[in-house]
Amino acid sequence: MPRRTLRTLAQTLTTLHFLSIAVLCVVLIRAAITDACSLEIANWISIVIALIFLPAALLSGLTLTSIAYHYALASAFFVGGIFLYAKGLTGGGDVKFLAAVCVWWEPGQLAMYIIIVAILGGVLAGAVILANHIDRLRPLLPWLEDGDAMKQPIPFGIAIAGGALIMFDAIPVLPSQLADWLAG
Repeated sequence: MPRRTLRTLAQTLTTLHFLSIAVLCVVLIRAAITDACSLEIANWISIVIALIFLPAALLSGLTLTSIAYHYALASAFFVGGIFLYAKGLTGGGDVKFLAAVCVWWEPGQLAMYIIIVAILGGVLAGAVILANHIDRLRPLLPWLEDGDAMKQPIPFGIAIAGGALIMFDAIPVLPSQLADWLAG
């Protein structure tokens, strides 16, 4: 191949890599906003997040075995989430969303990610309980229910997306130029 063609191909692949990361960010933000407004995370959001990992991983040089391992770990989170959903401890959208986002982390990073999500979720739960007692906030959060503040639904998609954005610079499949810029 001529040098110019190789350079164009390299630029195209780099653009696709950046685009996959941009899609991740946009969809994470969309999930947080829709969950905050309606307590729902559409299935397409989790599907896009899980699928967009594949080109990002391939373009960053991950092996197929490593990519399969990422998806296997996310599947384990999904199975665990189904158990929590069956017990009434979490919503189905949150389970799918968390599993999809978990695809993006290396095994050693998952513990830190889950800790950050748990902390954000706790803060969020406290904020929802507090908001339940402030009448002026009710119109802004139409899903707030009258009654026991401790039984309010919590839009945990905000914590899941927030944790991913907080740990964004640790995503192992970032384009090298972006990783260098974030580190720098």
